[in-house]
Amino acid sequence: MSYVGIIVSFALVNNVLLTELLGLSPVFGATRRLDASVALGVSITLVSGITALIAWVIDAFVLTRLQMGFLRIIVVVLAAAGTTALLELLLSRVSRVLYRRYGAFFPLLTANSAVVGVALIIVREGYGPLQGIIAGASAGAGALLAMVLLFTLRERLELEWVPRAFRGVPITLITSALMAMAILASDKSFLVKLLG
Repeated sequence: MSYVGIIVSFALVNNVLLTELLGLSPVFGATRRLDASVALGVSITLVSGITALIAWVIDAFVLTRLQMGFLRIIVVVLAAAGTTALLELLLSRVSRVLYRRYGAFFPLLTANSAVVGVALIIVREGYGPLQGIIAGASAGAGALLAMVLLFTLRERLELEWVPRAFRGVPITLITSALMAMAILASDKSFLVKLLG
């Protein structure tokens, strides 16, 4: 698959939040404010791209050669936790402003199912290192897009009349489902033929 196909596939068609349903728990809390949505989305993008590369390296050079593929999930979770801890440490040393803005979201990403799931998908599909970074970052960008859209829709729904039983999380889930249906309308095989 071409790089454009990977970007479109991971950002839209296989959106980690809407179609794969991974990493939803922090999203519902973060989509109440735009700055929190963007901060979490940027954090997921960074951690997903780096974790995908680390997971590929460990899988290709250690697990596959030693025929220990059964350890893949544990290794990916540890890679995600290590990446998160390293980025949090670097961010705290480099910029206090950025750390105050994004630092609170790194503990949420330590074993986030979105980050771990994307890395496992990339390793399972046999992407190379550059393709893995692009796919991981694209999945994070897709999560960012979904969170900003959810924030916008939640903000709009606060101005509209919503039945009492559907206010809050229920209407957010219904909105997410409708967004997922719209995204799933773009068939992956069609995009593969279109983009290569």
